[in-house]
Amino acid sequence: MTMFRALIVDDDRDLRELIALRLGQLDVEVAQAANGQKALKALCEASAEEQPFGVILLDVAMPVIDGWQVLEALKANPLWQNTPIIMVTGIATSAEEITRMSNYGVLYTDKGSDCVQFVSSMVGRLMEEQPSEVG
Repeated sequence: MTMFRALIVDDDRDLRELIALRLGQLDVEVAQAANGQKALKALCEASAEEQPFGVILLDVAMPVIDGWQVLEALKANPLWQNTPIIMVTGIATSAEEITRMSNYGVLYTDKGSDCVQFVSSMVGRLMEEQPSEVG
């Protein structure tokens, strides 16, 4: 059976670690990237190894390549376009940005006190929806 994998993309190392710790309690294999460029590299490696991510947790504001640019790359690539994405933002989200996220079909949450709990519950749901493989 293939383990459920998550990619956490955020320049805030402490938040990445906190989310990784919580997801680890759900038996999720976690990879981390500090910016969008590293995230795209991790996605390419996962595709080459035929071990895709079951979900991507994506910060909006990051150095090098931001979350919007990563989101556009994800949706443009047939290998990644159907991967569930949860945008995580520490900045105020405008109505325009919420509409943009909805148009891409992604969930989002603010980096508030409930962020880790929200992410954990959404990943738990995705794991339940994943078809079980006989291995």
